[in-house]
Amino acid sequence: MAAFVAAGVAALALPSFAHAYGWPIKPLEEQHAIRGAFDDPRDGRSFHFGVDICAPDGTPVFAVAPGTVFRYSDAVAIRRPDGHEFSYWHVEATVAEHSYVEAG
Repeated sequence: MAAFVAAGVAALALPSFAHAYGWPIKPLEEQHAIRGAFDDPRDGRSFHFGVDICAPDGTPVFAVAPGTVFRYSDAVAIRRPDGHEFSYWHVEATVAEHSYVEAG
């Protein structure tokens, strides 16, 4: 127990290395209303693995991180060089597959 408490105190004392990403719709730095969040129960057998942001149809969606565009049948993803992907569902892609995009 003492090691756990000491680790917690050390973590609080050190500067944070965590990074928060902006929102994929403007204004990018302000919170937006959501209608679904991570781990919301879905159809009694699974859990939601994303955040559904409320926005009118046609609202432009922006990359939250730089990377390469991959288009799937039901989503668009931005893949970072380390392999991490940010997926955007229920959108129409306006950039070509395998193009490189910057955040925002």
